[in-house]
Amino acid sequence: MRNLTHAECLFAVKEAQKPNKTFSTIARQLHCDRRTISRIVARFNETGLLAEQEKLGRPTSLSEGQQRSLDKYISKNPTATSNQHSNYIFNKFGIRVSERTLQRYRRALGFYPRKPQTKVISTQAQVEKRHLFAVEHQNSDLKKWIFIDETQVQLRNTDKIVWVKRGEPTPPHEISSLRSYVN
Repeated sequence: MRNLTHAECLFAVKEAQKPNKTFSTIARQLHCDRRTISRIVARFNETGLLAEQEKLGRPTSLSEGQQRSLDKYISKNPTATSNQHSNYIFNKFGIRVSERTLQRYRRALGFYPRKPQTKVISTQAQVEKRHLFAVEHQNSDLKKWIFIDETQVQLRNTDKIVWVKRGEPTPPHEISSLRSYVN
């Protein structure tokens, strides 16, 4: 669950008082859950307060500024593991945070796992060779050609996970060359 700032809570309460505004539309605008908006508006109607009372329990490991820094790091390095996130936090802030805690922070920041599709990047020489072949054979008689299609190769499973926020495109896994071996 993402904690809303004071300004976001104020925005949610003002929007909820407008006619034809639902909690769902406000939640979409603030990128949070509908129940969060419902809870904020109910608290405001009951107590007149936007913020919750002092929170009970253990304080969070990372401050809001440190969480923003983690958010930027994950956005720049979407394939980084929890261990790499932990090392980043330790190197930057000197705080030891477990991998499991960082997994929770990653979800709380709105990141979701996705599998990237593989994209083969062609060099300029490869593009030119394909173009020359096409130009050379554009008027060829296709009846003189033999086409063989034994199998189909798909490049989809890279066993990589990319962490992306909802609504953002999944970055492709780019490779520069493709090799295949046949026995």
